[in-house]
Amino acid sequence: MKYELMDVRLVAEPSAALDAIAAPPELNLNEFTRGLRQFGIVLNPVKMEQVIVALTRQNARARQRLRRAFVPGADTRATVAITQHVESRASTIAKVTMRPKLNELMNLSMSQTQKLWQGDKTLLDTLKKNWETIQKDPNANEEQKTLAKREYEKYAYMYGKTNPTGGAKRGNMYYNEAARQLAFLDNNKAIEESDYATGKVASAIRSYTSMLQLGASFATGALNYIGAITNGIPYLATYNPETAFGGGFGFGDSTIAFSVALHQVGLRRALLTKGGMNTAEFFDRVAESPQLLKQYGLEKHEAQFLAREIREGVMIPAQSNALTATSRGRATTGIGQKTMDTVMWTFNSTEQASRRALGLAAYRLAYRRAKAGGLSDKDAAISSRDFAVESLRFTVGEYSVVNRPPVWKSGIQSFLYMYKVFPTTSIQLLSRLPRQGQIAMLTALFILGGISAFPFAEDIEDIVDTIAQGLGFKSGSIRGEIAKMVDQIVPGVSPYVLSGFANSVFVGDIGVRTSLGDFIPGTGLLLAGANTTRELQEVGGPALSFLTGTATAMVDTIKAATSEKVTLLDVLRESPATMARAFGDAYAYTQAGAIIDKRGSIVSQDVHAGTILARLLGFYPEAASSEYNQIRVAKRIADYQREVSSGFQRAWIKAKIMGNDDQANAIVEAVDEWNEGAEGTALQIRNFSRNANRALREAERPGMERFLRTAPLASREEIEAATLLLGYGD
Repeated sequence: MKYELMDVRLVAEPSAALDAIAAPPELNLNEFTRGLRQFGIVLNPVKMEQVIVALTRQNARARQRLRRAFVPGADTRATVAITQHVESRASTIAKVTMRPKLNELMNLSMSQTQKLWQGDKTLLDTLKKNWETIQKDPNANEEQKTLAKREYEKYAYMYGKTNPTGGAKRGNMYYNEAARQLAFLDNNKAIEESDYATGKVASAIRSYTSMLQLGASFATGALNYIGAITNGIPYLATYNPETAFGGGFGFGDSTIAFSVALHQVGLRRALLTKGGMNTAEFFDRVAESPQLLKQYGLEKHEAQFLAREIREGVMIPAQSNALTATSRGRATTGIGQKTMDTVMWTFNSTEQASRRALGLAAYRLAYRRAKAGGLSDKDAAISSRDFAVESLRFTVGEYSVVNRPPVWKSGIQSFLYMYKVFPTTSIQLLSRLPRQGQIAMLTALFILGGISAFPFAEDIEDIVDTIAQGLGFKSGSIRGEIAKMVDQIVPGVSPYVLSGFANSVFVGDIGVRTSLGDFIPGTGLLLAGANTTRELQEVGGPALSFLTGTATAMVDTIKAATSEKVTLLDVLRESPATMARAFGDAYAYTQAGAIIDKRGSIVSQDVHAGTILARLLGFYPEAASSEYNQIRVAKRIADYQREVSSGFQRAWIKAKIMGNDDQANAIVEAVDEWNEGAEGTALQIRNFSRNANRALREAERPGMERFLRTAPLASREEIEAATLLLGYGD
C-alpha cells in the first residue's frame, strides 16, 4: 500500500447551527431511542424531552376521544359530530398527504435536500448562462427572454438571501424555522389552528367575535374588493428585479384582466348562476362541457385551475374560515350553521369573489406569457398556477396559523392577531414592490384615506406627539402642524391631504376602513388626556372588545327593562354587533334629523337619505368623521395644555404649602419661559398666578369642606348633616 502526502486547507465557513429536530410523528419512540444508542448519538436533556413529548403525543388524540364516564349511547348532536369529523379528517388527510414530501424535504442526508436548503451554485450558474444565451439569441422573442430572466433572478434572489456575501450562511436557520413549524403542526390536531384556538371556549369567542364584528356588513364586504385592487393590481402590474417580486404585466393589462375575471367569476355571476358557482364540482362540469366553457368565457385549463384551487382552499373565504371554521362544531344544529353562514354572507361572498377574480386574472396573465415563451400547455399551466397562488398569498393574505409569527400562533395572545393578517400582508407587500408599484399602492391609499392611511401613519403620529409632550415641545399635535404647513402652501387642501379624496364624494367614511395607519395598538396610551380604558381595550384586541361590549349590552338591556334612563335604542347603539350599532345609529339620525352621538348631542346637521343608507351599509358618516378628526386634534392640543398647566400649578402649590418661596418663584419663571415659546398659541398658559392662588386657597381648606364646595347645592345640606351624624364633622 502506497501513501501519498498532500496539503489540506481548512476554511471556516460561518453558518447557523442546526438546533431543531424534524422527526416524522409516525416513528416509534423505542425504535428512535434504540437508533440513537446504536449510532452513539447523545442528545441534551432539552432535545430529548422534545423528542419524547413529540413521539408519545401522536396517539393522545385517539385516547382523548374515548368516553371516560359510564354514559350509555353516543352524542346525539349529529351536526356537531359531522362537522368535527370533517374538520379533523381534513387536517389528518392534509398531514398524511404531505408527510412523505415533508420527510424528504427535512432529510438532510440527501444531497438534493441539502441543495434545497443551502442553495445550488451549479443551478444558479446554469440559469444565468441560459438567460445570457437567450438574450443573445436573435430568434428569441421578448416573452422567452423575460421568462429566462425572471427564472434566473428568482433563484439568484433566494440563493443570495441564503448565502449573503460576507455574511453567515442561513440555510440551517431556515431549516430550524421549518422544523419548528412542523413540530407545531405535529403537536396540534388541526393544520389551520392550534389546539388552544380549537378549544370550546376559545373557538366560541373567536367565532362570535368575527360574526358580530364582520357579519351582515356591506362595508366590510366592500373592503375585500378594495383590497384586491389596492394590493393586487400593483403586484400584477409591476416587477422588482431586486427581489424577483411581482408580475410586471403593466397596469393596463392587469386592470383589464381583473375586471374581466371579476365579471366572469365574481359575485354578480355567482348570484345569477343556477346552483351557484361556489363548488369545485361546478367548475369540473364546466371544464368538461364546451357549451358551458363558452357560456362562462373560460378555457378548459382555467376551469380546471379554479376547481383545483377551490379544493385546495386557496379560493375560499380565507379570513372567515380562519376565524369561524374551527368552531363550526360548536353550532349544534343545522339552523345554527345556516345562521352563521347567513350572517357572514356579505363578507364571505365578496372575499370569495375577489380572491377568485384576482387568482384567475393572475393565472391568465402568467399563462399567456408562458405560452408565448414557448412552454407546453402542461408546463404553462403548472407555472401559471404557482404564480397565481403566490399572488393571492402575497396580496390578499394567507390565513393559516403557520403563516403567523410564533408568538401569535397559540394562547390568549392569538386573539390579538385576529384581524392583523391582511394589514401585515399589505405592509409586507408594499416593502417588496418596486418603486413604481409602491407609488401606485400609496396613491390608492392616499386617494382613499390621505396620508393618514399610509402604513403606521397614526402610530407614528401618536409616538411623535408623546415624545414631543414628554420633551416639552411647544406643539400639541403633529397632525395640526402638518395641516398648517399644507394650508400655507395650498389653502384649503389640508383635509384632502390628511383624509383623502374619496370621502369628499362619498357620504360614508371609506378612509378609516382602508387605512393601514393604526397598526400598532396602544400607541396613544402615554399621551396627555389619553383614554386609558379604550387604549387598553385596543391592546387587548377585538375579542376583548367583544366581551366587554357584550357585558355592557347585557347591563344596558337590564336597565332598559327596569329604568326610563336607558332605552332600547341606547342598547342598540352600544351593541357589540357592528350592524346592530349601524341600525341604531341610522334610526337615531332619522328621529333627530341630524347626526347625533350616543349621548344625544348633535355632531353634524348634514344628514340626508344618503347618510342614512351609508350608515345602514356599515359606513360611518363622513360628516361625523370629519368633525371627530377636528375634535381629535383640538382635544390633543387642549389636553397637552391642560396637563402642562396643571403640572406647573401642582408644583407651585406644593412649594407654597411647604413654605419654599424660592421654588415657587422658580416655577413662575418656568411658566413665563414656556409662554415665550407658546405665546399666541393654544398652548399658552394664561392667568397662571391668579388661577394658582385660587387653587392654593382651595388646597388649604379641609378635605370635607373642599368636597362640599364641589357638591350640588341641593345636596350640600343633607351631606353635611350626614357627616355630623357619622362623627366626621365637628
